[in-house]
Amino acid sequence: MKKKKIDTRNYIHNLVSNTSTIQDLMQQFFIDVRTGNLYREVILKKIWMETVGEKIWRATLRVSEKDGVLFIKMRSSVAKTEVLIHKEEILTEFNKKFSQYGKIKKMVLI
Repeated sequence: MKKKKIDTRNYIHNLVSNTSTIQDLMQQFFIDVRTGNLYREVILKKIWMETVGEKIWRATLRVSEKDGVLFIKMRSSVAKTEVLIHKEEILTEFNKKFSQYGKIKKMVLI
């Protein structure tokens, strides 16, 4: 599989806008570099934020994907319940925006 070239300007902009402190920024950057999924992880987080909105985004601790399964870790049980109630709608909307990067078959809340 051919790797996509990373647009560093957009990567840095997205990384900075989605983190609150310099420490968070550095940790996220090095985690992304180690996994080799730098661009894909940024895209996942950005699309998740656009799909669920500000309120649910702030309650989200982690967003990751493996083999077509979207893993979401939530900060609160209230937000987790809200996502569960609208799971199919969220997955459909997420896939519309994520389609050029792959298809998410399933969403797992942890």
